[in-house]
Amino acid sequence: GLMPPLALDPTVAQKVGESTLKTYRKISLEFSKWLLDHTLHPQTPTEWDDLLVEWKHVVAPTKSEFSNALAALEYFFPHLKGQLQWSHQVKSAWDVAHVPQHTIPMLGNVVRLYAVHLSTLGYPALSIGMVLQQGKGLRPSELLGIDSADVALPEENQALGARACVIGLGVKRGTKAKRAQSIVLEEGAFAQLIQCLRVLKAVVGPAGPLFPFTLAQYNRLLKKISKRLGISVNYTPHSLRAGFASEGRILGKSFVELREEGRWVSDSSLRIYVDVVSSASIARSLELQGLKEALSFAASHWALYVSRPWVEKCHGNSSKTGSSGNYTAFG
Repeated sequence: GLMPPLALDPTVAQKVGESTLKTYRKISLEFSKWLLDHTLHPQTPTEWDDLLVEWKHVVAPTKSEFSNALAALEYFFPHLKGQLQWSHQVKSAWDVAHVPQHTIPMLGNVVRLYAVHLSTLGYPALSIGMVLQQGKGLRPSELLGIDSADVALPEENQALGARACVIGLGVKRGTKAKRAQSIVLEEGAFAQLIQCLRVLKAVVGPAGPLFPFTLAQYNRLLKKISKRLGISVNYTPHSLRAGFASEGRILGKSFVELREEGRWVSDSSLRIYVDVVSSASIARSLELQGLKEALSFAASHWALYVSRPWVEKCHGNSSKTGSSGNYTAFG
């Protein structure tokens, strides 16, 4: 008879991105080492199921590590899908009992201050990405996955009958909604943002990542700017999405409206991100720190800072505009 495949089917392998695959490999190595150290060699789905739960009790991994280990097993061994019932029950119970940590919100004026400083450090592309992420409530993975081909500028959308920029999200990998989604930037409200995207897209060319950074690199740059400004708030790449949600509530947007705009899959997910009290407290703290004028200036002039290096580069290398080599100077 036919032998079972000895390697993961290429179609199945394409279901996850490189960063997710790296996470799966890391946690799989940890679980495999524990099995080998205890001379355990599971063969049947029941044995894999029992030992994964035993690993949880003995090693005490975090909730995220256990979830990743479960997902990794079902990814590398597709025939286990739907058969690790005990592990899934443990995960579900853990999800219910777990008290989520609220993400610290990063409001729009703070984002623009960070954008100015990022640009002066030589990262204008990520500067504009931050403004885009906070302005439309993108997940970090959605932002970092945007390709030049995913951005349709207003002049490319004449058929829509409105002046707007449409950006596809999760075109290659999907989003948490398990399908590609999109956001719309109206030309009136997002004129500066659209102009910056226009210049960035011209530099990158018809295809290529607009924001070629990993989540870890993004996080490190945020920490670097915080240290530079003397801000002790622990901002992360998710803080911008939380800032979108919290700022929306401050401006009077309804819960339903925010959930639709930010593409949250459930009410409970959105509630983790909304924190109006912390937003107000942080705003007061930054003002007392002497950053009020800097925040106000950045809110009005951020686009000048992120545009200048692009314009200079385009004028100096007009024959190379759009090449991948030209773009590295912006990333």
